[in-house]
Amino acid sequence: MRRNRQNRSSFHAGAKDPAVIERASLKSNDTTQAQQELLASEATFSRCLTQWQFGYWEELVQLSLEDLRPLRTRAILALLVGAAHQQLANFESAKSFFLEARVWGCTVQQVARIAVASLQSTLARAAMLLGDSKKAAVHLEAALDVAGLGDTELLLPVRLQVEASRLQARFRDRSNSEAANLTPVEAAGVVKTFPAVFSCPVEIDGENFSGCFNSDSRGEFERVETVLRYKTEAVIPIYFTTSAAGSLEHPKEAQFPLRGNLEYVIDGGISNSGGQNPIIWIFEYKNGKRIASHHMIPNFGSFFLRFTSNAGADSFSLGIRLMGAGELNLRHTKFRVRRSTIPIANIGASWVREVCEHEYKSQVFSRFNERAVEFSFLFSVIAKYYPKRILDVGTGTTALPHLMRNCGPLVTAIDNIKDYWAEDIANRHYHIINDDITQTEILDQFDLVTCISVLEHIEEFDKAVESMSGLMGRNGLLVVTFPYNENRYVDNVYKLPGSAYGQNAKYVTQAYCRADIDRWLSRFELEILEQDYWDYWTGDYWTVGQQIIPPVKVSKDKKHQLTCLLLRKKA
Repeated sequence: MRRNRQNRSSFHAGAKDPAVIERASLKSNDTTQAQQELLASEATFSRCLTQWQFGYWEELVQLSLEDLRPLRTRAILALLVGAAHQQLANFESAKSFFLEARVWGCTVQQVARIAVASLQSTLARAAMLLGDSKKAAVHLEAALDVAGLGDTELLLPVRLQVEASRLQARFRDRSNSEAANLTPVEAAGVVKTFPAVFSCPVEIDGENFSGCFNSDSRGEFERVETVLRYKTEAVIPIYFTTSAAGSLEHPKEAQFPLRGNLEYVIDGGISNSGGQNPIIWIFEYKNGKRIASHHMIPNFGSFFLRFTSNAGADSFSLGIRLMGAGELNLRHTKFRVRRSTIPIANIGASWVREVCEHEYKSQVFSRFNERAVEFSFLFSVIAKYYPKRILDVGTGTTALPHLMRNCGPLVTAIDNIKDYWAEDIANRHYHIINDDITQTEILDQFDLVTCISVLEHIEEFDKAVESMSGLMGRNGLLVVTFPYNENRYVDNVYKLPGSAYGQNAKYVTQAYCRADIDRWLSRFELEILEQDYWDYWTGDYWTVGQQIIPPVKVSKDKKHQLTCLLLRKKA
């Protein structure tokens, strides 16, 4: 189950965001100079917060107390810079910044939280030195949690990578390092080419280049023709960047030119199987020094990000973060970067078009599934009874609610997003309400409730059926489909001998039987209106044996592995 931690505010004591506080202090007669000072303060705060979150201590300590003094967010900034000095063992400087933060308005508790976060970061580095990556992750997670200055789940993998790269750089044998003799970044406009682990197409403002991706995580991946296989340990990811060094911490020789203070769009596609969802990064540089970064998580293999480059930026590199064990298909991986000409109102439409195009071009046939039979049964029910209000349970990323809405009914779609969906998965066809059907918070009544190939994955399935029956109005209908055997319940068909797939699935797939249906009928005052039986496999149970295509509709006394069931709530 993926945790859904609610990140606390910066100071956990009801303090508002500093930018909000400062905006509130501007009265209607503020001068343009005051507004400009506020914007400068916010920009500095945003940059320093990012540097603290990612552990870029060397960059943070470049600020002095005199630099902070005229800024409206100086109290918080003094804490962040003091923490950076603490990490670099500049204890006297750290003390000075913490004391000044108190003078400028921070409470003792706020200072203590940042100091404790710094201590946890130090303990994390000590654990890494001892080779204990799990303990390092625990300490870094505690550091991010106690400070409350960002999304811990998102920042933790990045911080782990930064700390690991910092240690690698410190102890790496420079004589054998590929990055030891790299030349400095050339002027903007020069496109670098150099040996690479792999290349993929990169289009920049209509001009085509070959993106040269490198990594300093040698030994954790292998290239086999157009496939990159990778495997990481614990929670430390691999980064590939379009730079000669291939390092997130020291990405020398950024490959592509960039103009500062312009709006850009980066989009494209990445074909990944196994492992965790990749994260796409873009790093901005000024005179060879990284000044900003942006990231996005692909959806259905496609990604889209709109951003404004920092003033003075002259180059950028692309990055791909991979974690777990999986494969990257380089043939279907591409990037496009262009100066934005898309009106804000059209961003959504543009993104959907990109996703659709990528899905169309990257289609690969694997096998037929049961949706044709299930959807046929469901839409025959809609055509017969014409329900006005429909609830779809466990929608996932499918277009089913959209298709039913096209038939006229008012459709509500729910799914247990928090516990079952991978990070940042989205349904681009319909709005999905985050709701667990075993303890639903939905209060409405519906003419039809649909649950298509979902119930078998819910371990507390009796609770799910009870909730669905409670959401059915007078004479309400329930269409539910699932793996089925007339005589025997199976707790997970993927564990059966001869199962064709699913052995590595993170969820169970149950097969229900007549005893289960009879129990639901008696407990929840339901009655059967229709039940179809389908023979999909040569074995007796779902996924066992060879697939039968097309499947055969049979009677209940014949071999079958799937049922489509229409139930009605008794009046």
